[in-house]
Amino acid sequence: MKRAFFIILLTLIPILMQGQKIERYIERLHLAQNDLEKQSVMDSIFLNIKDADSLLVHNTYKQLINFAQEKQDSIILTLAYFNQAKIFMLRPKLKEAEQALIKAKKYTKNTSIFKRIDSDIYLLEGAINYYQSKFDKAVQSFKRSLKIAEKTHYPENATRSLNNIASILLIQKRYKEALFYFKKNLKVNEKMHNDEIEKTSLLNIANVYNEMNYHDSAYIYTAKLLNGFDNLSAYYKSSAYSIRADIFLFKNMNDSAVYYSRKILKVDTNNIDANITLGNYYNKINNFQLAKKYYLLVLKKAKNKSDIVNYMNTLKSIGFLYQENNQYKKANSYLTTFKKLNDSIHKTNIDKRLNDLQGQLKKDAKNTKIQLQQKQIKKQIKNNRINKLFVYATFLLLVFFLLFLHLSYERYKVKHKITLIDQTQKERSIISQNLHEDFGINITYIISAIDNIIFDIKKDTTFILEKVLDIRNFTTNMISLYRTTLW
Repeated sequence: MKRAFFIILLTLIPILMQGQKIERYIERLHLAQNDLEKQSVMDSIFLNIKDADSLLVHNTYKQLINFAQEKQDSIILTLAYFNQAKIFMLRPKLKEAEQALIKAKKYTKNTSIFKRIDSDIYLLEGAINYYQSKFDKAVQSFKRSLKIAEKTHYPENATRSLNNIASILLIQKRYKEALFYFKKNLKVNEKMHNDEIEKTSLLNIANVYNEMNYHDSAYIYTAKLLNGFDNLSAYYKSSAYSIRADIFLFKNMNDSAVYYSRKILKVDTNNIDANITLGNYYNKINNFQLAKKYYLLVLKKAKNKSDIVNYMNTLKSIGFLYQENNQYKKANSYLTTFKKLNDSIHKTNIDKRLNDLQGQLKKDAKNTKIQLQQKQIKKQIKNNRINKLFVYATFLLLVFFLLFLHLSYERYKVKHKITLIDQTQKERSIISQNLHEDFGINITYIISAIDNIIFDIKKDTTFILEKVLDIRNFTTNMISLYRTTLW
């Protein structure tokens, strides 16, 4: 029981100590006067916990993020998510790194002073894409990092971005583009005077020229590398010698190729290609012992490195070597081993191809099924659209028809009204004409009757009175008739 308690206590002590450290770091962040001080603190935290267990990393950055959110500090939030992404990248947990980087990008948009972090973010994004074999996306990210680095005068990131872009282009065998970026990297480094960047750039340029079969240019850049620095490391020496050995092998200058292969083995005894070159050379000049020596070294080193291609090729070469020197038992042993391996690989390849084929058939069947489903869905969507269009068209036609009926009815009403007005006008015209004629006749009659009265006024008064009364009655009837007719 005591022992278990002691083990738990030993486990908790580092966590408690680490918790106290984080509190001290948060206190330092709280006191930080500017963005550079904040970055310094965040870098210290990263270096302190990058190798810690996942739980501690999670808790640390959770506290930092909570602190930054309370203060609404976009700089600390950006750096917290960015450093978290770097730790995930080292694990490697690429999906988690991507998610943390997306959050870092979100908060870096709110930072106006501290813009170099954008270049770092895109540089890390490019690395994540590279490790996921998304080479084109990686190049895009590195180019964004380069652009920001150039704007913010950040040569360290500019050289990293240039080297990464060129390296991916070299993998993709886009040699001219790779050469352009390697040379640009060399030029940017002129201001920095960083020997490692210069050495790497010279070696990379020589390698690209060698791949393009521009052997003279490749040789010149290996000379710049070999002669331009004191205390050059074994890696750079062996790499430069290896390029030169390739150049001379290509030109069938075997003595020079052997010379550089020996120089390689002086600085890198495990170099398989150099041993193969020497073995082939001594086999060619019929030096059995030395050819055998280098072939056996190749077999040993290739086996240790699991280099199956060189291992098998050397099995065949050493088998033929023994055969040519009449050592048939050993020749048979090596060639039999080669045949077994070759058959095994051939069988494995066939099995792999069959498995791939079956997988592809299943995939194709699945894809065909998906395609059929997609076609059906598309057809259904199309039919739905056609049905909707038909409904809309029918509705519009109905609306237009009703509108047409309404307009026709209104037009009919107007036309009918005009017809009635015309008829009324005609009737009034006839009545007016009739009245005019009747009025004229009646007035003429009254005038004649009055004239008669005037003429007969001296005669019988009774008669005149009757005449006047007739005129009065006639006039009253005439007025009554006009009133009836007009009103």
